[in-house]
Amino acid sequence: MAKPSTDHLVARYLERCLRRLPAGGALPSVRQLMEQCKVGPQTVTRVIRQYEKLKLVDARPKSGLFRPTSEKAVPKVKRLDVIYFNVSHELYEMLIDQTPLDNSFHGELITAIKQVALERGYELHFHAQLDADHEVQMVEDLCNDPDSRACLTVGLSDMSMLRDLTHAYLSVINLYPMGFHIPTNAICTNADQVIDEQLSFLIELGHRRIAYLHNVEDHRPHRDLLLRREAFYRQAMESGVELHRGYVRFAGFFEASQIQAARALLAINPRPTAVICADQHLPALYQAACESQLVVGKDISVLGTDNKRIAQTIDPPATSLQVPRVQAVHQALDMLDEVLVGRERSAEEHLQATCHIICRQSTGPVKHS
Repeated sequence: MAKPSTDHLVARYLERCLRRLPAGGALPSVRQLMEQCKVGPQTVTRVIRQYEKLKLVDARPKSGLFRPTSEKAVPKVKRLDVIYFNVSHELYEMLIDQTPLDNSFHGELITAIKQVALERGYELHFHAQLDADHEVQMVEDLCNDPDSRACLTVGLSDMSMLRDLTHAYLSVINLYPMGFHIPTNAICTNADQVIDEQLSFLIELGHRRIAYLHNVEDHRPHRDLLLRREAFYRQAMESGVELHRGYVRFAGFFEASQIQAARALLAINPRPTAVICADQHLPALYQAACESQLVVGKDISVLGTDNKRIAQTIDPPATSLQVPRVQAVHQALDMLDEVLVGRERSAEEHLQATCHIICRQSTGPVKHS
């Protein structure tokens, strides 16, 4: 990746130093700025003069030293770049405003980002591409953008993208990353907590034959989906849940694969008495249940994930696990406030968005035959 324009790089680093400067602390010297940003003295001098004009720093001629004009001489970050990775065509069209935001998880998340960020005074810029090569160029362009200072990534999986952004002295928060490794400054869901909430809820209703429909694709690894599936296997075995052959199966993102999976699942003997699924699988499961002359909520319990609008409007309304949108965005922007002043979080210190179950009519006590 090409280096960002050196003036912009020095400006970002200088602003970072100003924001993170402790009371009575010293800014780096001209020589230290040169070494840190790998630039010549003319570049550093040019940038310092710009910040003198903004009355943010005072320079001492020929000394190579400069200082903030006051403890309040801190440039405010007004722009927030939201970078979406690994997007589908439908999500891409929402992000570039070709189609209206829908009631999908990401439609609601984008709405929450816009709402919360604007409340906090940020000017939002959304970025997304449909393929990996264009994502590389997107990140490079952002590193070279002289007005960019802070980024919120969604669905990050390639850690090299994060390294490029942070090496360009951009402050980065990672919301719901998809990669196998948790990055720094991250807000994640807790796969164990998600499955524990769902299994515990159904077990308390007396269910022991519990099935699980998932969206794990071999060609597109997704950290949360993989961890949830593995957590289901582990916790089900630890809880004494009956895992018959075929109880855990791929349903996918398309209607044809969903209805095929739902029909196959309900044809198993012994049939599961409860199913955990994504909300997008609800219509297929309801249809398959109807074809098998099963009443959802009585003959079979169905527990969704994400609490999307479909869970609220389907008949009967579906019990679903709420994965937070607004709360997660508030957490992300609170974390950004901390990162801007130097309080970074390691991968081990990542925050977890708290999930909880919204109980409706698609679940009930196990029906003993």
